[in-house]
Amino acid sequence: MLLGGVVNAQQNEENKRWQTYSPDAASFSIRVPGVPLPAQGHIFDPSDNEIAHRLIEHGLHSKTYNFEVNKGDKRSFLVSILEVQTAKRCDHKFITDSEAESITTVIGDDIVRSAVVGQVKENGEVSQWTYKRKRALGNDEADGMVYVRRWNNCMVIVVVDYDHATAGDSEITVMLDSLRLR
Repeated sequence: MLLGGVVNAQQNEENKRWQTYSPDAASFSIRVPGVPLPAQGHIFDPSDNEIAHRLIEHGLHSKTYNFEVNKGDKRSFLVSILEVQTAKRCDHKFITDSEAESITTVIGDDIVRSAVVGQVKENGEVSQWTYKRKRALGNDEADGMVYVRRWNNCMVIVVVDYDHATAGDSEITVMLDSLRLR
């Protein structure tokens, strides 16, 4: 009985650390491991909102959100989110290769991406892939990942760029799985 109480206390403390990130007027919410801090940099530039929706077939308009998550005094990872409203007509469930390539180009010119993997989840269709910078090709670790959730006429593109995090970090998986579209 005592061990169960200790485990529950640890889980409760862990749950307190997580915050919900849901900006005003956004069509999504996401749980973040810790306080989402103002971003020191970005993948999606907020000043590009007028044209960023063109990355997506049938995109109408977009909004950009950027934050970072620190562990201790170091940035663990940067999160850059592009929310795109699309026309109702959509001939495909998952992101197309040309859309994935357009997004990857925004991340940087020296980026190599993995194949796009798609799956249907409870709250929309998910497409995802990892990327690495060409200068790091000798390294097996990815430099970041792209996670795209589509639901009706909304698509949320989340780029997680690793600093002191890795693709295998459970916090990143839990964070991305918590993405909900409204």
